Order: sequence, then C-alpha cells, then structure tokens
Amino acid sequence: MKQVKDSRHQSNITYSPDVILMMVIIKNASNIETMREMTDEFNLDICIEKSIKNPRHRKGR
Repeated sequence: MKQVKDSRHQSNITYSPDVILMMVIIKNASNIETMREMTDEFNLDICIEKSIKNPRHRKGR
C-alpha cells in the first residue's frame, strides 16, 4: 500500500494513501455500506484517541 501514487495537492493531505486505503478495507470488512456510516463509526473518541497515540499514521510523521 505504501507504493500507491498520491496525486493530491500536498497542502490538502492529512492522511497518507496507505491509511486511507486501510480505512476502506476495514470499512468493507466491517460490513459498513457507506462512507458516511464509516465516518460515523470511526469518528468516535476511542478511534481518535488511538490515532493521536499512534501519530505515525499522519502524513509526514
């Protein structure tokens, strides 16, 4: 996944392509049907807290 080309403008990037792809894989494996539902399910305090504790998932870190 780290070899995926990222064509987004660098100033708009918060998460790397491998993190975005992994989220979609987890979404599909979790039987979540929509991106909105994924946002609702993954945008929980526990998920955010784990992301903050593991900042290597953020672009440029």
